[in-house]
Amino acid sequence: MDNKASFSAAIDLVSAASQSFCDDWWLIGSAAARISGADITAINDIDLLLSPRDFDALRDLWQDRRSSPPKPSLQFRSSAFRVYEAPMPIETFAELELRTDEGVWRRILPQTRVQYGAVFAPSPEEQIEILRLMDRPKDVERIKALQALIKAK
Repeated sequence: MDNKASFSAAIDLVSAASQSFCDDWWLIGSAAARISGADITAINDIDLLLSPRDFDALRDLWQDRRSSPPKPSLQFRSSAFRVYEAPMPIETFAELELRTDEGVWRRILPQTRVQYGAVFAPSPEEQIEILRLMDRPKDVERIKALQALIKAK
C-alpha cells in the first residue's frame, strides 16, 4: 500500500473509532497538516490526541489490534500513550505535554477544532504554533507548507 493509500485507510480507522469518543479530539503533526490541505508528502504515522476517557475507550475498542508500548522521550510525555498497528501506525496520546527549551512542561491542548471530513485538527494557524513549540527539524517543512496554505486562502 502506498503512503497516500495507507494514510487514507488509517484515517478511516480513526474516523470509525471516533464514534465511541465522548470528548474533543484532534489529529496533530503531519497528519493534521495534510488533512488541512497543506502539501505534506512524507507522513510516517498519525498522531491522535485524546482525552484520558477516550484513550481508554479506544483501547477497549481496539483491544485486538496489535500495539506497542511507548518509547522513552525527553521531549514529550503523556498520561497515556500507545502506538497501534494499522495501514499507517496510529500514535495515541492523552494529556500530551511538551518540554520547552526552558525545561518547563507545557500541555498541548488545542484551542481550535476544525472539521475536515470525519476528522478534526487544530486550525492551520494553531498547528503552526504547536509545531514551533515542538521545535524539531522535521517540523520546519510542515510549518512552511501550512504557511503556504494560509497564504493561498
